[in-house]
Amino acid sequence: NTGIAKRLGSCFGHLYNTGIAKRLGSCFGHLYNTGIAKRQLRLIRFHQAQVVRRRSYGDASCEVQHDGHDSNGFALDSSRLQPPDEARLWKASNIQEIDEYYTRRVMGFKTVQDLHEWSSCAAMMNRIPSLPMLFINAKDDPIVSVQLHKFPIKYTEFNPNSIFVSTDYGGHMAFYEGSFLQLNAISWLDRAIVEYMRSVI
Repeated sequence: NTGIAKRLGSCFGHLYNTGIAKRLGSCFGHLYNTGIAKRQLRLIRFHQAQVVRRRSYGDASCEVQHDGHDSNGFALDSSRLQPPDEARLWKASNIQEIDEYYTRRVMGFKTVQDLHEWSSCAAMMNRIPSLPMLFINAKDDPIVSVQLHKFPIKYTEFNPNSIFVSTDYGGHMAFYEGSFLQLNAISWLDRAIVEYMRSVI
């Protein structure tokens, strides 16, 4: 329902600031980083003809554009796109290196920092209208460290209709319930969001 969508929002497990998130994190977070990087490389290699050898272009007809990029992050000016550094890409051991040798190049960003600033919502949170907003982050999230919680906390200071929830456990966008071998089909997060929406609507 578009009417409902315009009246409230929820955000859970968000990085808020991509650059900071990728520099911080627990030991498990670094292992997670390495594991995700390996998986990304497998996907890139599997789709190599489409995502490495062919250059994509930004969608100028896209309704959402920001700083010369479409909503997916691709530069609208095709001259800004660069081929990936394949020699280094296939040796990448973490997400940061993939961002440098592949992502920022094929999307038309000059530096990885530019890519991270564009893809981070922290600088744009003050543009979110004062609608009811729920932020949920877990303290044991291996990707979003507690240092990043300052961004939603700051937002709640000027939006009285917003709530920031910090839980001791939950991981990265998980909040699973049940046993290790048999997780419940519905998580705590599922129930929390539904309860929040029912109370606001």
